[in-house]
Amino acid sequence: MSAKDDILPLVDDLSQALTAIASDAPSLLPATVVEATDLLVTCPPGDYSASSLARAIEDCDAHLLNLNVHPRRDDVGDLMISLRVNRLDGESVARSVERYGYRVLSIRGPLGPTTQAMRDRASEVLRILEV
Repeated sequence: MSAKDDILPLVDDLSQALTAIASDAPSLLPATVVEATDLLVTCPPGDYSASSLARAIEDCDAHLLNLNVHPRRDDVGDLMISLRVNRLDGESVARSVERYGYRVLSIRGPLGPTTQAMRDRASEVLRILEV
């Protein structure tokens, strides 16, 4: 293997080489996280703050993995923001984000929406296992 084989080019959208990195260098792309929940939230453009969103998420002992502001707006003209957090159940994060003044449109995670009935069943199973 030659030294040239150990170099990977880093290219832009037009396939023009920007720089080169060693092939054994750690990945520059974020790892895919299976245990994550995606939220779609909106807010008026003047109320948007990435740091307040991150603070709202951290209030739930969760971490913000990804934040994207969509180029299109909703029907009212509010910004649409996609969030990815490291939680299987994003309901507590959604409540915290709403306390900070954002409106949650959807929550999508590996568990799907949990209901109170599901929580009650899980509590009963845990109670039985403790006996």
